[in-house]
Amino acid sequence: MKKDDLTKTNILNSEMKKVEVMQKKEGMVDIMFVVDHSLDLVGGSVESLKVIMDYIKNKYVVALFSPGRYSDNDSKIKHFHHSKHKSMKAMIKHPIEFFRYYIRLVKTINEISPKIIHTQEQIGYFAVAFFKRMKWIRGDIILIHTERGLYEKYSNLIKKIFFFSLPYTNYVITTTNYNRDLWISAVKNKFGKYDDKYMVIENTAGKKFEIYDENESGRKVDELKLGFAGRYCSWKGWELVENICYCLKDDDIFVEIVMGCDNQKEVNSTNAMFARIYEKLGKRFSGHINYNINEMNEFYYRIDVFGITSDPGTESFGRVLVEAMSRKVVVIGTNCGGATEVIGNFEHILNTAEEFADFARKLKYDRKQLQKKAEDSLIRFREKYSLINNIEKHNILYQKVIGR
Repeated sequence: MKKDDLTKTNILNSEMKKVEVMQKKEGMVDIMFVVDHSLDLVGGSVESLKVIMDYIKNKYVVALFSPGRYSDNDSKIKHFHHSKHKSMKAMIKHPIEFFRYYIRLVKTINEISPKIIHTQEQIGYFAVAFFKRMKWIRGDIILIHTERGLYEKYSNLIKKIFFFSLPYTNYVITTTNYNRDLWISAVKNKFGKYDDKYMVIENTAGKKFEIYDENESGRKVDELKLGFAGRYCSWKGWELVENICYCLKDDDIFVEIVMGCDNQKEVNSTNAMFARIYEKLGKRFSGHINYNINEMNEFYYRIDVFGITSDPGTESFGRVLVEAMSRKVVVIGTNCGGATEVIGNFEHILNTAEEFADFARKLKYDRKQLQKKAEDSLIRFREKYSLINNIEKHNILYQKVIGR
């Protein structure tokens, strides 16, 4: 090796050692995700975060802080979990544990010193913004919050906490233009102006749903199956689902439901609902609790039409819709917020149980129309909600902050 080359190599090695020392000092973490649920639970925000982490873990040093243990603990992701409970909803009932949990969060942030903290849900977001305000963590940490709730859905108290938190937030991501416009309007009314921190990154269904395989379809040409899926909560409109099933009791239409439950009380209530629906539909009904992602994939391949029945002004996106669209399923729903934008066809926005039932009946007896609407669904998914669209937009933002 030439002397000049040797000198350059020594300088390079010296600089690399400096970088390595600096990385150790700074905790070697680029992006720290703070979430309110274990990633083992079923839910749109959980699946969306898994998609992001899976594609950035090879480019950035990633950490995850969550309640409950995540069973699929990737060695490339530094996972910090400090509670036996799998959600903040459960932990908040235990004030001492709740308090200790957030003390650990402050300590963990200061130990690993991330460049970015990206929050996905409200409790974690409010906590990190408060830590910045109180100067308990570094003020130069970039705080990114993905807001998956609708502004109009929140109480006045929660809105005040948001306004308290926003000055300490560098970027706010929404998943629909509908929700972004609501937040910008609210911020302008509150502060008299808004900046360019508000952006849209559409959800995607994830790697599992990127490729459609007709051979995987379990649909039958002489049947029509209507599907519903979502978490157990009051605003998801499960009473409307029951009423739809009642309207279909004399029709030869099948119904399948997947419910996500956090605890045994919710499981018991769900089983009671399933029993009531079975009384109406008999063997034309099937219900399931806490499907994993592979089971959800099979579920979408079995159904022809997927419905979302949430109350007005409650859905910021409705990730289950794009999962269904990716499987060539016709999607319909109530006018429940951002989900209307995702569906993208006002003829598919329905208000009553009878309207849902009529929509299903018409497609059962018009197979050509069913096929056309199913193909339109798949096309819309590929054009607007693909994995590459979601990942590229996140990468652009992270590169802007981190510089690589």
